[in-house]
Amino acid sequence: MTPSSSKPSPPPYLCYLIANPTFTRTYAGSTNNLTRRLRQHDGELVGGAKATRGFAPCQLWCVIRGFGTNKRAALQVEWRLKSHGRQRRRFGSRSPLVRRQLLLAQALEWAKEHLGEMGERLEVVYGLPSAPTAPTAPTAPTAPTLPLPPST
Repeated sequence: MTPSSSKPSPPPYLCYLIANPTFTRTYAGSTNNLTRRLRQHDGELVGGAKATRGFAPCQLWCVIRGFGTNKRAALQVEWRLKSHGRQRRRFGSRSPLVRRQLLLAQALEWAKEHLGEMGERLEVVYGLPSAPTAPTAPTAPTAPTLPLPPST
């Protein structure tokens, strides 16, 4: 097979966390096309999750990448990010952002233990596209934290 006739490699999978505009609700998901999936959550395209109908416009909170084409691993980490309703019992009445931050830390620890080398390579990229960023001086690396909701 020649390089011109070979099929393009499938896009890599990733997990993501989004929040509604007031940061009172969060959602965890996985996909191999983040742009399309965010448009679905915002209601621009058909197929968004029922749980995010009131999110538009959703705020991208963080992305976990490094799964490659391993959909199963991405889904396993997504499941741990969701914790299927047990997060309130486990973490009490903390805000949804704090609960997700704690679940994210646990999901990454699980990945390191159970996904082998892939779990070690996972990268968390934080960002709120609408949040202003100011240049900062380089500092020693620290554990990443999720942004707090804007004060009203």
